[in-house]
Amino acid sequence: MKNIIFSATILSALGLAAVAVSPSRAADSKPVTVQLTPIQAAMGEFNVLHVAKAKQLFASLAKDEKQKKAANYYLGRIAMMEVQYPAAREYFDASIAIEPNNADEYYWLSMACGAMFQLPSGSGSMELGLCYMTNLNEASELDPNHLPALLALHQFNRTGQAVVGASQEKADELLARIDKLSKPTADVARLLTLNNRKEVDKAVALSLAMITAHPNSERALVEAGKTLSLNKRYSEALTAFEKVTAVKLTADNYSFIQNAYFEIGQISWRTKADLDRGIAALSKAVDPQVFPVNGYTNWSYWRLALLHQLKGDAVQYKKYVALLDSTGVEKGALLIGDIERLSAAKR
Repeated sequence: MKNIIFSATILSALGLAAVAVSPSRAADSKPVTVQLTPIQAAMGEFNVLHVAKAKQLFASLAKDEKQKKAANYYLGRIAMMEVQYPAAREYFDASIAIEPNNADEYYWLSMACGAMFQLPSGSGSMELGLCYMTNLNEASELDPNHLPALLALHQFNRTGQAVVGASQEKADELLARIDKLSKPTADVARLLTLNNRKEVDKAVALSLAMITAHPNSERALVEAGKTLSLNKRYSEALTAFEKVTAVKLTADNYSFIQNAYFEIGQISWRTKADLDRGIAALSKAVDPQVFPVNGYTNWSYWRLALLHQLKGDAVQYKKYVALLDSTGVEKGALLIGDIERLSAAKR
């Protein structure tokens, strides 16, 4: 097996520690060498969001019968990052077809179908809706403690209609299960329900409590911050988002961190104040060296255009409108509506 030298960042992502060397011995020491399998090497790159390198390594591993299942799964995860949902679905299907024994694979397959369903091009597709629910249920059956699947199922049952199989009784049962596994996730479920029901005072109170109770949960902080921002509690919202942006970036939390940067920019747009702060945050959200190009990128380019417009900078406004149309990511219905509404108001 080949010895591969890795940075401390990648070794940390794999749960492997590099040996510390004192300054007096640094000149005589050799680079830390850790013997990793090819799949470990690819996972290390993926975990620190070296997406292009990880994609290359997993594509090579997909040719190996012994590694094909794992390689297809991670190629699917990368396709999700890159907003290539049909490709992601194909990769997850291929991984499951080899051996249908992994809850994560079923969960991400459901997310791929759900993401396609929510785009204008897939809206109303019964096949995509069925794919979403069937695989979400498969994930929770394979792993009864799979929190992301349980949370998604809770939201479906809490906010869906009985005609499509939603059940308030089932939602209560799922929330009880989630509460035993993760208090932050349970509070996220409660908060999403309160927002859906437009119970504003209760949602704000829970959001404020969540910032104190769950300072290490990126998901809880982002949802609390979004609720507070929508209800003009901007100072508390910024506290939540700044906690998230201070967290070390990984493949599992990048979307929360990117979302937090976007929401900081949203606050500048909503308040028409601290424009430079908002521009700085949004510029981080669209940095392709840090985050994959996705829906947050589209929204961030649009908000960057509008913040520069507020500053009276027509050149930068046109620049970011043009960049918005260059991402290759399909614009969601909410973004299209926002663009049309503000463009009409300008005319």
